Amino acid sequence: MTKMTTVPENYNNIHAEIVELLKTARSAAARNINSIMTATYWEIGRRIVMFEQGGEHRAEYGEQLGCLSLCWTSSHASVHVCCF
Repeated sequence: MTKMTTVPENYNNIHAEIVELLKTARSAAARNINSIMTATYWEIGRRIVMFEQGGEHRAEYGEQLGCLSLCWTSSHASVHVCCF
């Protein structure tokens, strides 16, 4: 025999509020993560520019950036190859 239970009249309201809270929290978390990642990538770019320019107004592009790229790629591929 199946037992029937009744749903309290305010259940749908509470459920909707909880769902909305979760949606709001997920959205806020995504915005914060995006903000942090943007700032991180900006700082990475700033450091690369400082490295390349070495205090000069303009950089001489080429070999050093290639080495930096090789070091970055190898460090994320679990193989340590760096030309410095």
